[in-house]
Amino acid sequence: MSVIVKSQEITIKKVDYNLEALRGFAAVIVVWFHVILHKNLLDPAFQPSGIWAYLPPGHQAVLVFFLLSGYVIELSTKQVALTSASIPEYLKKRLVRIYPIYALSMLLTLLVAVHHYSFSTITNHFTLTQILFSPLIEENNPVWSLHYEVLFYLLFIPLSYFRLSPLLMGLGALVVGIATVRFYSTLHLPPLLSSYSVGFAFWLSGVALARYVKQQVKKVPYALMLSMLLLLLAVQRFNLLDTVCRVLVTKLGFSLTFPDSVTWPEKIIPVVDLAYLPFCIGMLLIFSGKKFWLRRLIIAFLLLSPLYTFRYLYTQWGAYDVNEWVLPTVFYVAALVIYLLAKRLNSLARPIIYLLSRTGTISYGLYIIHFPLLYGFSQIPFFSGSPYTFITRAMLYLGVCLTLAYLLEKKFQPRVRVLLMK
Repeated sequence: MSVIVKSQEITIKKVDYNLEALRGFAAVIVVWFHVILHKNLLDPAFQPSGIWAYLPPGHQAVLVFFLLSGYVIELSTKQVALTSASIPEYLKKRLVRIYPIYALSMLLTLLVAVHHYSFSTITNHFTLTQILFSPLIEENNPVWSLHYEVLFYLLFIPLSYFRLSPLLMGLGALVVGIATVRFYSTLHLPPLLSSYSVGFAFWLSGVALARYVKQQVKKVPYALMLSMLLLLLAVQRFNLLDTVCRVLVTKLGFSLTFPDSVTWPEKIIPVVDLAYLPFCIGMLLIFSGKKFWLRRLIIAFLLLSPLYTFRYLYTQWGAYDVNEWVLPTVFYVAALVIYLLAKRLNSLARPIIYLLSRTGTISYGLYIIHFPLLYGFSQIPFFSGSPYTFITRAMLYLGVCLTLAYLLEKKFQPRVRVLLMK
């Protein structure tokens, strides 16, 4: 039996289980997000409505992935600067980790594709240069993040080789990202530069946490982690910082968004996403078991500051769709209750975190395979058109996704790694 089950708390020696739980939850959110966002793919003749049409924070979950990636990459190099001798090995490890499963997912994508794509578009996807040189293949559009991930892997080389400060580089990335959108109408800089820069700032935040925050707490309560996961489900509606930033930008007369003529893959990570950076950093600090200045106060702020949102709900009653707020409110209240009753509810949270940690071990496979499978389900016309068929299809779909992700991560990937890392 895993140590995670035996111990009352997750200790710092097993902090990877915490991160796996966070990664697993983020992957599940992305799957859920795409099922709801892309209407009638899971069930061609039925789509949830009302409160069940709640759209989880799939985009924010990808931002969490970026922080996790930067954090893990910095740790995987043992925080030792890359050298001309170690760079090839670093690149080989990164390529072996992501490409074999990615290539299989793209082959499946082409099998279920309902649109025709040019040879160059297909080639660019297999070389991970999609977005930069060609449009995304719709049947697996989540692979936009893999293009970003590879770019960040490459940018990590000079960062580590020259032992540059991730904080200064992150600040520079923020300046570039904001300047690109702020002066877009006059300088005509490529919008993609802004998305790259903001995404890299998130990634570098993970690097900085791994490099500079060394002290760790002895135990990370399961209840605290579960509370933060539930808060993540509510963060789109209850992010006070996002509201403050938008109001401030409006009053200053700035525009931090690109015009509608810019395609969504080019502006996939907008500057306004920076309002989620403190929350994402807080999540990673907690799940990695880091001890940081004013830890209790910061955690309390993350969980209690959204209460101010209820003032908006009260004063603006009738000016918004209540259905859009029901589930986020339930998730936030649950997060608050678990946080306040952490000691009593710790044993309840333990099996949930354990299950998510197991999901985290196959999260990459789940992320990369779920969207082409969703398109595959859209091509099954029978047994469709009711809540019952939707729920049944959802259960079957999730089972297929998890099974294939397990086979890819636990059977296929280890064999490929042994073969290629000789």
